[in-house]
Amino acid sequence: MIALYEAREEQFPTPVFNEIRAFNDHIAKCHLNDIDENQINEEIKLAERHIFRIIFDCYKFLNVSFHKEISEFENENRNIDLTIIDNGEFYPKYKKLKESAVQSVRAAKKVESLDIQKSFTNYENAFNAYSELVELISQKGTDVRWARNKLRIKRVLKIILWVLSACLSGL
Repeated sequence: MIALYEAREEQFPTPVFNEIRAFNDHIAKCHLNDIDENQINEEIKLAERHIFRIIFDCYKFLNVSFHKEISEFENENRNIDLTIIDNGEFYPKYKKLKESAVQSVRAAKKVESLDIQKSFTNYENAFNAYSELVELISQKGTDVRWARNKLRIKRVLKIILWVLSACLSGL
């Protein structure tokens, strides 16, 4: 997940460094000479919590990254009729996945301080929906470009027709 974030954003998710350091600190304590079995078990439990937190934070960072990409896609294609893509099947899938991702993030944020496991599950669901949504957009990239070009052609034709009608009415 860290590698996926690095590939998408071209930077390391900095807050994860602290969790990695803390994880390693707990594991290192397990190798002290004077540590007993109960202390080792406690250190391992604490280390596991840091691994959980790393995954939790990665979900959050990746969801923000995906949301940013979706927002850019929508901004670039705001005037395009997305309902013509894939014989009308693209847009309902797109809206369903986006709504699922957004609702999962909202649900996760609502319970984050109350129920960390439920929040984790919601962030994971959002991650899965966003991943599927980004994949859908990627698969239909050619069709989106076609729809964008179709819009440009319509605009050019409107301008040409307006110019022609102005010239004809002047004659």
